[in-house]
Amino acid sequence: MWMGPTFDYTRVHLKIRCFRDSCDNVLEHEYPSYDWNPRIDGKCSKCGHEYSIKVAGLSESDIISRTKEEVYR
Repeated sequence: MWMGPTFDYTRVHLKIRCFRDSCDNVLEHEYPSYDWNPRIDGKCSKCGHEYSIKVAGLSESDIISRTKEEVYR
């Protein structure tokens, strides 16, 4: 008997501002909901600023948008 797709987890998409005040670039990251303490790291493609920060350490003014997408298996 086919039961259909089963909910697996939620994928969170973040759009955040670059951490350098003089840069207006938007950085995009995603992480799964089962990662309880995600860290985002990378390098801004516009100004070259390298960053590594936990999502819990982001202020609301850093976050442009946060969307969630359900993933099924």
